[in-house]
Amino acid sequence: MFARIPAGGKEELPFAPFGAVIYDTQADTLQPQPESPGPYRPSNLVPYKLLPDYYAGKGQGYLGETKVDIRYSPDLKVGAGCETEEIYVFGYSGGELPTRLSIFRWGGETAGYQGPHFVGDARIAIEMNEDDKTSIELVTTYNRLRNHRSILCEVTTHVREPGSTVAFEPITATQTVDFCFGAPEEPVYPEGVVVALLRGKQEGNGKPAGYLLENAVLPPELDQRNTSRQGISIVSVGNPSSVEHNPGLGKPCSPQQVGEALSPASTTSATPATGTLWCSRERVSVRTRLMLDGSVREAAWTLTSIISDRPNSDLIWRIEAVELS
Repeated sequence: MFARIPAGGKEELPFAPFGAVIYDTQADTLQPQPESPGPYRPSNLVPYKLLPDYYAGKGQGYLGETKVDIRYSPDLKVGAGCETEEIYVFGYSGGELPTRLSIFRWGGETAGYQGPHFVGDARIAIEMNEDDKTSIELVTTYNRLRNHRSILCEVTTHVREPGSTVAFEPITATQTVDFCFGAPEEPVYPEGVVVALLRGKQEGNGKPAGYLLENAVLPPELDQRNTSRQGISIVSVGNPSSVEHNPGLGKPCSPQQVGEALSPASTTSATPATGTLWCSRERVSVRTRLMLDGSVREAAWTLTSIISDRPNSDLIWRIEAVELS
């Protein structure tokens, strides 16, 4: 049984924590009364709390804030006695994507239902087991960086321990900073361009997206153009302050800078409109800390602006230099 826990106060708000309990009908659990025997077997409803709960093995949280969705592994089938091994409760916080996941498995009459509890204030993503197609193998949490203008998240993936029931461990090598809801077609801010490059955003043809100037040179450790890496783990990324506009620094882009991808004769929805392209009217530095070969390295990225002289053209950022220390 699911229920919303009253939040209190006079104003009725759409957000309130959800809790749940499973009732087990146990026969022959009540003591018979010899003075008033009856023809029916005595029984009792025994409650087993899911969340909220205070005891070990529960996570000590709640299930959701605006709604919950429940799934099972294996799937429940009509006439199968409602038996299953794991219960998955996805919790929502007003949006269409789940922000909480609680996994429960029966631990005996003393322990009740136990299991891990995951929270991602942006969203939760899962991957199913390839063999049974119903049990969850991976859980990835996306938690927003505080007030970040590029909508970046701390991303952590948890994997089920081999041979375990509901024990999950974080995969340290995959912990990173990334876009909460996927990379945009063209990041607005310069640090977004750096994150998109490091996380291996690809174009429709499977090639790395063109976030580099044509004449930019990357250290081999950061160059993913000729590798099959799925992205570099980002420990932290700077959020540079506002950029001062200085038209005196601007000049027409050369072919050595933009190549064919941004030439006036070729344009896409992710590039400025056709016309003369101007480079370096704005320039900014973005600092990152990266996990490379098991150690943390610092990289300083220099980005330059590109904009068309056509009216209403959008400014975009491209990487022109990187220093790795």
